[in-house]
Amino acid sequence: MILHQCPEGDATGAEIAACTVWEGPLYAVDATGGAGWLPVLDAAHAAGESLLLPDFGAAVMRSQAWQSQEVTKLPGDVFRLKACQE
Repeated sequence: MILHQCPEGDATGAEIAACTVWEGPLYAVDATGGAGWLPVLDAAHAAGESLLLPDFGAAVMRSQAWQSQEVTKLPGDVFRLKACQE
């Protein structure tokens, strides 16, 4: 779930719905282009090359952030990982 300018503290369901930009599954994409669930934190599982947020760009275009021009460049749905942070 990706939120934009939600109220702090206790918020109603309607307030959360109003500030929700995107909600959905998050996938890891490997070097061969295969997509799957994010691996659990385990040394035996390598991190994916990219992250896929299906329909994220379209959701941003429908969001209040886009309507108010706080966001002026649409993102894609795939984000390449540059580094890991522990």
